[in-house]
Amino acid sequence: MWDTRTFWHLVFFRVPDYPELLIAGREREFWTQWMRSEMRDPSALTPEDIDEYARWTALPGGMRAICEVYRDTEKGANTNTELMKQKLQMPILAVGGDFFFGEVPQRQMEKACRYTIIHIIANWNQVGTNVTGAVIHSGHNIALEKPEDLARAYLDFFDRF
Repeated sequence: MWDTRTFWHLVFFRVPDYPELLIAGREREFWTQWMRSEMRDPSALTPEDIDEYARWTALPGGMRAICEVYRDTEKGANTNTELMKQKLQMPILAVGGDFFFGEVPQRQMEKACRYTIIHIIANWNQVGTNVTGAVIHSGHNIALEKPEDLARAYLDFFDRF
């Protein structure tokens, strides 16, 4: 079962026009709250990071662009379902943070199954035949929290070729 304290945005961003209206003028507060709630180490998000997110989100069409990704989820899922009928043959690196959506869903996942490399690879094995997985001790935004660990995962993967 999804926890609405964590997954609220999956529905909120799909609503036409309201997210843009409600967030306008409050971009800094929005990004501070939302991003920190999905991080294992919220201190990794600097004031400069927040300023940058707020700046480009406040630009005309900035927030709408983010919302449109969520609004198009169903179409994308249908396309992906069709494409998955033939698995990809190239090597795939699947990377995830072990604290992906914060504390509450992390506890829920731990009860159901350990969020491990095995879990990540199992999900991506639906898409391809040559999947390598990496779990990084991080929240949702691995590039902000653990850039060195993410770079290491990429380098280890590409060193194989």
